[in-house]
Amino acid sequence: MANFGRKKSLGEAPPAPTETLNNVEKPAGKWKDLNFKVDPDFQYEFTVLAAQHRISQVELLRRAYAAYVEKFGGPKL
Repeated sequence: MANFGRKKSLGEAPPAPTETLNNVEKPAGKWKDLNFKVDPDFQYEFTVLAAQHRISQVELLRRAYAAYVEKFGGPKL
C-alpha cells in the first residue's frame, strides 16, 4: 500500500471506546469562531501533537495560550 508521505504512528494504541465515554467537558456559554490561516507544516504538527496527547486542538490552543499568559502576562483590558 502506498505511504503518500504520511509519517507512521509509533505511539501506543488508542484507548478502548468504553474508556473514552464522557471524557470531554464542554465549556459554558456560546462558542465563537476563531479564524486564522497557518502554514501546512504547522497545521500538521499541531494536529499530530494534539492527537499524541489525546486532547482536542481547541484544548491544545487553550493550554498554549495559558502558558503564554503565565510567562508574558495577559491582555490589558
